[in-house]
Amino acid sequence: IMSGPEVYNPNVELDTVNYPGALPGTKSVKLSKELKEAIQQAEFAVEVISDLKTREQEDENGTVLSTKYYYGEKELSREQVDKLETVAAEAIEIGLIKDPIKLVDESSRLQMLVDELRDQPNERFREIAENYKEILLSDNFIDLIKARLKKMADRDLDSLRRNDESLKEPHEREREIL
Repeated sequence: IMSGPEVYNPNVELDTVNYPGALPGTKSVKLSKELKEAIQQAEFAVEVISDLKTREQEDENGTVLSTKYYYGEKELSREQVDKLETVAAEAIEIGLIKDPIKLVDESSRLQMLVDELRDQPNERFREIAENYKEILLSDNFIDLIKARLKKMADRDLDSLRRNDESLKEPHEREREIL
């Protein structure tokens, strides 16, 4: 088990697999080119879909005549949008990427929890948190906390550049809650 990748197999590249017993400091997992490309394509599809803008043309009665899809300034056909949706759905289904809808839902639940705890005394934290067990036990909880703290730090830096102290107190309270 600890011997590493097969040396005699010409189809296995030694630096492609991060095997058990790998050298210390080789924590990052190196994916095969095909898998890495599939993940990048799925992440790109999700990014495009999330930033997709639709414009509907209607007649005077309000009946939709046509729908156009835009990613930035580039117009996409319905067929391209369908392919992007298929790539994203399949990647989510097989576990290549996390479900972005679930992430948004969990992020909004975390926001609700923080907002609710912000105005309550510390003695009520446990009682309130019991109503949000699904977010506290989520696999994405740590990533959501990290993302919130990073966004907070970015906003703090922007406010410091503008000599604006208005975010200091709310952010201190939110950091204490998190």
